[in-house]
Amino acid sequence: MIDFVRLELESQYIKFQPGSPGYFKAYVTNYSQDFYSFYLDIMIPGLDPESKIKWYSTKPEVATKKPPGATTEFTVNIHRSPRSGYENQLKLTVRAIAIENPQLFATETLTLKLEAPIKPLLLEILHPKVQGYPDEIIEIPVKVSNLSQDVMAVNLTFQGEEKFDPNWIIDGTKKQITELNPGEPQFVTFECKPPEKGKALSQTYSFRIMAQADRVIQPEPEVSGKLEVLPKGIINWECYPTEQVLSGIRLNNSVNYQIQLDNYSNMIQDINFDIVERTKQPHHLTILSEQGQEQELFVEYDGQQSRYLYTGFNFYTIYPEESAIQKLKVSQVQSWLGMGNKLQFNLKPYLLNQDRENNTSVFIKPEAQTITLDVKPIIPFWLQLLVLLLMLLFGALWWLLTPKNHHTEPVNSVAFDGKANTVISGSSDRSIRYWQVEGNQLEPPQVITDNNEKAVRVVRFLPEDNQQVAAGLETGEINLWNVTNQQRQGTLYIDENKNDRVFGLEFTKDSSYLLSGHGSGMVRVWDLEAIDSGLNSSEIPTRKQKKDSGLEPLAETYDLYKDNQRIGRELIFKQPFALLTLAVSERRNQPRLVFFAGQYNKLAIWENWETWQKWEEFDADYYYYNYYDFTSYNDFLQQQKQQLKTRNKLYYLPYSWENKPGKLINQYNYITSLATHEEINNTSLPNLLASADTEGYITLWNLDKIRQCIEQSPGRGETLNCSAVRIDQWENGHKGQPVRTVALSQNGCYLASTGDDGRVMLWSLNPNGERVTKKGKVVAQFPDTRLNSVDIKTFNEEIRLTFDGENHYVNIKKIKIKNEDCMNERKPR
Repeated sequence: MIDFVRLELESQYIKFQPGSPGYFKAYVTNYSQDFYSFYLDIMIPGLDPESKIKWYSTKPEVATKKPPGATTEFTVNIHRSPRSGYENQLKLTVRAIAIENPQLFATETLTLKLEAPIKPLLLEILHPKVQGYPDEIIEIPVKVSNLSQDVMAVNLTFQGEEKFDPNWIIDGTKKQITELNPGEPQFVTFECKPPEKGKALSQTYSFRIMAQADRVIQPEPEVSGKLEVLPKGIINWECYPTEQVLSGIRLNNSVNYQIQLDNYSNMIQDINFDIVERTKQPHHLTILSEQGQEQELFVEYDGQQSRYLYTGFNFYTIYPEESAIQKLKVSQVQSWLGMGNKLQFNLKPYLLNQDRENNTSVFIKPEAQTITLDVKPIIPFWLQLLVLLLMLLFGALWWLLTPKNHHTEPVNSVAFDGKANTVISGSSDRSIRYWQVEGNQLEPPQVITDNNEKAVRVVRFLPEDNQQVAAGLETGEINLWNVTNQQRQGTLYIDENKNDRVFGLEFTKDSSYLLSGHGSGMVRVWDLEAIDSGLNSSEIPTRKQKKDSGLEPLAETYDLYKDNQRIGRELIFKQPFALLTLAVSERRNQPRLVFFAGQYNKLAIWENWETWQKWEEFDADYYYYNYYDFTSYNDFLQQQKQQLKTRNKLYYLPYSWENKPGKLINQYNYITSLATHEEINNTSLPNLLASADTEGYITLWNLDKIRQCIEQSPGRGETLNCSAVRIDQWENGHKGQPVRTVALSQNGCYLASTGDDGRVMLWSLNPNGERVTKKGKVVAQFPDTRLNSVDIKTFNEEIRLTFDGENHYVNIKKIKIKNEDCMNERKPR
């Protein structure tokens, strides 16, 4: 028998138009005596058989081995024109060839008519709808096909509709294909990255992609698509206070809890709270509006779990980056007798607009919170009361008669004397204590006083006399004490500003002035030389006289008088902010600067506050009216320049966070502490200003560059435009919790800090004021204890630190010096 192959074509004539599908079917029958696998080969007269142009494809490419008599169906797909020109008819030669025996083949011919394409340029979007989360790169791929016979260049433009921000496209909204060959499509991808923090709301955005060739094509192709930004973010909420007590005889037996909700997602949120209480009898819970109207919550009983469910507590329409507050009122009648009752309510929020199944991209934190109300009886058992009273009496007697080696309430301030041989401390227990340093510990203290009217906020040694201290009180008073004889030498305060808490105290190095910062935002300068040395009265009759300082409208200064003698000066802001700290910068032959800071992270500088004379701004008219007082007009200009140089000046120093550029500073942000270091005899290395804040940041500033910036400023209360004044800033020292105090050693080689995390940190600095290592040394740690104060002194081979700690003790720590490079560089020359 003769082996042969039979090839049959479905059609002898086909048409092909670029951009439209073109294909035909072929059938190959094996009439041999063996198994063979076949493939198709198509030839065109005049077309180079070695050409690599893939103008067609077959399916399958190679048929599996077929037994004798079996038929294989091939589909031939035509992708592009094999030759240039349209309206042509080409004779195609189709061959079916056996792979195992190339001599076994069959041939057929057909006519292919080429037609011109409808659209010479075809633009296709691979995914008409894409979706992704904010801050995630979303790819939008498009396919560009050249259906003409010529090479062309194509520009693609991405255009967002309505709220689609073009800035979301990472590499720009325009792409270019410089060479698009006929029949060889290219793929272009636009990368989109919607922003976080609520700027890209969760919704569907429309967009268009338009193509423009380097020749006229009408209409120019374009495609449309949709981008769905998926919901993402966090809903933070907090109920405070979490614990309350209902006690004593009250006209209104109820308490209010405040729930604050912050929407940090990219969706408008509606939140529902379920309140669950396990109790035998339900209680009266209501929502309290700002106008005082009450709306009672609905109560349902769950018998299976023996609990009550309160519903109807909802937050509606909370926009991204916005907050909402509602009050929850809990009422409970107190009993006259008994042990009392403790109510517990579990609050659990739910998203009302969660319309996607298994969507976990928006979280509520915390998931739940428990609040308590401790209801005390109006009258306790008389016997228990009597026993308790007796115990308290005996305990009080024991407490009064037993010497104490520590404070009984938190320590607010500690300070070394000049030689670090003694420590002074002030506490909320209203006492001031004086500690002697003996070896590596403190001797039991002497109680300077323990009968202050209120808490002691800050204490400082007088630089020229380490036997005298100043103490700032909660009452607004400043007491001057002699620690040797434990006698109060004087009291400084202003009658009309009583109870203006003193948070900051600093002496000048020559002990001429004492500066105080107050909770109201006022700063006072006390002229110690002008104050009567016999001052010992608890009341100082004073009056204030407004001083023309040139600081209006931001602030005013007043002179302080006692017995018609000026004893100080007071700075009052027109828009005050609470002060927590101040520091003094002193430089030879330069004016002293006072730095003070507090609420809203405001950091201000007061210059030439020692200038007591009245300041006036002269103009040309003044010269002509008083020309006889000057030898020349140039002499007048020099006097005006000198007058301007020495007048009161006020500045704001910009403060920001290195890692939180977008966060807004609010009333809950405070700069908590300032400290300065000045080298008078060594000008080659920078002098330092250190600051700390409630966000957990510590910042080091270059004092020399701040002074240079001040010299270039007119000084009318403006914010300084200083560059490169910040040396370093970090937040890893106290686990992101508030930093309460920073202190610089007298040589500027060490920085100490304390915070709410209960740690005392020591940071080694290089001669340029930068941290030697990014991680500081933990000197001491007291878990769950807020530390309020620290002071540091360095000697040739030793560092001494004093700080508060657990159980209201004052501590001392001595550390061997290892930062010798800085010590050697910063030695006085």
